[in-house]
Amino acid sequence: MEYRGTDGQMVIPIFYHVDPSIIRRQVGDFGKALEVTARRTHTDRDKQELLLAWRSVLTQAANLSGWDDSSF
Repeated sequence: MEYRGTDGQMVIPIFYHVDPSIIRRQVGDFGKALEVTARRTHTDRDKQELLLAWRSVLTQAANLSGWDDSSF
């Protein structure tokens, strides 16, 4: 997402068997998994910064316009 803003790169998010609104809001099992991953990989101080960055990028990606092909 960083390069999308600075270099004009194309971003094509693929949400396989998950509604983009779940990613946008980081709720349910996805939100829990995000917290667990941050907890496992970073200290408490760094975890909050990391989660804020992840949440921001995931929300941006989920808000991108695209198409829905439910045939997969």
